[in-house]
Amino acid sequence: MKRFMRSVAGKTTLFVAFTLCLCIIAGCVLGVTAMVVLEVYDTPREEVLYNFRRDRLFARAYNFAAFTLMSSGGTNNTYPEEANTDIIIYDENNKMIASTSGAAAAAEDGSLDKYEYSLGALKRDEEITDIYRHDSPHTDTNAAYYSVVVYTDPDVPPDPQDGLISKAVHMCYSLKYAVYPIGLGALLACLVIFISLMCIAGKHPDTGELCPGPFFKVPYDLILASAVFLGICALFIIDSFGYPGIYFGAIAGGIIGINVFLGLCMSFASRVKQKALIRNSAIYLCLLFLWKLLRWLFKGLGGLFRWLLSVCRDIPMVWRTALITFGICFIEFIVILFCWYETDVLLVFWIIGRLILIPAVLYAAITMRKLQKAGMALAGGDLSYRAETNGLYWDFKRHAENLNSISAGMSQAVEQRLKSERMKTELITNVSHDIKTPLTSIINYASLIGNEKTDNRNISEYSEVLVRQAEKLKRLIEDLVEASKASTGNLDVAPVPCDAAVFIAQAGGEYEEKITAAGLLLVTNVPEKQLGIMADSRRMWRVFDNLMNNICKYSQSGTRVYLSLEASGKDALITFRNTSRDPLNISADELMERFVRADTSRNTEGNGLGLSIARSLTELQGGTFNLSIDGDLFKVELRFPII
Repeated sequence: MKRFMRSVAGKTTLFVAFTLCLCIIAGCVLGVTAMVVLEVYDTPREEVLYNFRRDRLFARAYNFAAFTLMSSGGTNNTYPEEANTDIIIYDENNKMIASTSGAAAAAEDGSLDKYEYSLGALKRDEEITDIYRHDSPHTDTNAAYYSVVVYTDPDVPPDPQDGLISKAVHMCYSLKYAVYPIGLGALLACLVIFISLMCIAGKHPDTGELCPGPFFKVPYDLILASAVFLGICALFIIDSFGYPGIYFGAIAGGIIGINVFLGLCMSFASRVKQKALIRNSAIYLCLLFLWKLLRWLFKGLGGLFRWLLSVCRDIPMVWRTALITFGICFIEFIVILFCWYETDVLLVFWIIGRLILIPAVLYAAITMRKLQKAGMALAGGDLSYRAETNGLYWDFKRHAENLNSISAGMSQAVEQRLKSERMKTELITNVSHDIKTPLTSIINYASLIGNEKTDNRNISEYSEVLVRQAEKLKRLIEDLVEASKASTGNLDVAPVPCDAAVFIAQAGGEYEEKITAAGLLLVTNVPEKQLGIMADSRRMWRVFDNLMNNICKYSQSGTRVYLSLEASGKDALITFRNTSRDPLNISADELMERFVRADTSRNTEGNGLGLSIARSLTELQGGTFNLSIDGDLFKVELRFPII
């Protein structure tokens, strides 16, 4: 069965069955519509037939009245009388003014049916120009009114068409309830046939597999457009037919249209099954061509735009800005030159120019502000700050990326430096620990050798020298470790409130003998008002100890040493001043470096770490260390916030 339905004969059978069912549905719809209009469901059959007969006879009465009353007719003319129809016309005074040949006999025959109608006639210059049916009271003074009486035999139809109408009315009454199940059954049959046709559409008659039809490669929208065009042409052709050809043409056109519609639906279903409805449409192919064309154009324009951008990038920003400014001025000059008398055009151009220029200037200002903030943050030491590049373009974005690169590079350099300092400190600490262990043994055994009783005096002297130099080496190692820890902040500092004058007094007392032995005179100066500072007394004394040791070692004998304390704004200022014994042919910054000594001959004790340790300890306690040299004058200033 399926194979037969997929064959040409089976499809033809389904087409014919669908057409018949659709015609039945159309007949049922038209029949129901006619029965509703004729009120078949509420009116007896005889009344409907009577109304049909009355309307048909009125048409004949109207034609007879128009022939006899209007200027084109007259009572002397011969009217083509119709069988079984006799007509008499009366005027307003009930006077007969026209009649057919057998009307008088028909009026006397009491077995004939009698139909009366009222007509109105419009007059112009005593001539009737129009006739119309008039059932209401006479109101128009310019019109003449007539009564028309028609006599006819009820058993004889006036013409064959009346007989057909009578049969149609009888059929309507006999099928007025059966039409609904007939129409519903035809509708269900149409649906089943339509679904069957859609299922077998595009399938091979033998195998049942999907296969393209003869018109598969033709775009569906072209087929649809051709069908619509041919349908419109057919309507114009049918409309040109006369009666009754127009009816037969409409029926034939409807049947052909139904079959064309089924063919279009089957083609649609076949293309949907093979997923080729969109891909094989003319609109899709045109849009695809346009898309490729536009993509090619945009690609070319994009390449041109990128080339222009690359050319613009190579132009310095100042020259680029100058060119843009010149271009704007040139455009404004051209507009003013050609439209100076059109104030509306100038106003619109001015508004458009400002709508473009103002956002551009604001964008440049906002962007420069972002870059300025990034530069200020980097200048302030905030290496973690990153300039936002979102919304930045061209040179602004490159400048922001450069600032971020500088920040990243500086952060990396600082991190590497800190890492190097930590590694150096760890190295010094580990090496010093490894050195101190055997050095302690050397000192102990050298002391034991010196304590041994022997006749050789040189052994005792050698032992003393060995112990002295070993102790010196031990102090150097300890100072080196302390300097490394202080510079990297690895020393524990516990600042507490202290009186700064106490450190001055302690230094004077502790170093009184050394000062006197060096031939120096210590002059101290402290204020009467107590100046409190936050300091770690142990670390602070180490600072004083290093500075006073340097004073004792390197000061010119017979000079004064000044140690003073004073308030300088919100800070307590501690000043050490002395006169150097040797010429100071070195800058203060170089003197602050490790292992650098003012005594280049190195005839005195020292390792060049005292000032470095003093500065690091001062900074760890929240103070500042400032060294200055003026000729032979050596000056150190310590500043601590007053509490």
